Amino acid sequence: MPRVTNSPASRKRRKKVLKQTRGYFASKSKLFRYAKEALDHALQYAYDDRKKKRSNARCGRARSTITRHMTVTRAWKRRSPIRPASPLR
Repeated sequence: MPRVTNSPASRKRRKKVLKQTRGYFASKSKLFRYAKEALDHALQYAYDDRKKKRSNARCGRARSTITRHMTVTRAWKRRSPIRPASPLR
C-alpha cells in the first residue's frame, strides 16, 4: 500500500506562509523554510509591540510628560535666587 503524505494540506499550509511573507527580502519570501522562520519572528514582534503600545499608553510617554510638567511647576513655585520671577505671580 502506498504511503499517504496528505499533500494537499501541506501544500496549502506552505502556500499560506509564502503568501504572508510576500515583500520580505531574498529567500525569506521564496523558500518555505526561511519564510516560516521570518514569519514566526514577525508575528512574535507584532504581538510584543502591541503589548508595549498599550503599556506605553498607560504609563509611558503620557506619564513622563505629566511628571515633567509637575517638575517645572514645582520649580516655578519654589523661591530660588537664580530663576527669574514668574509672570503668573
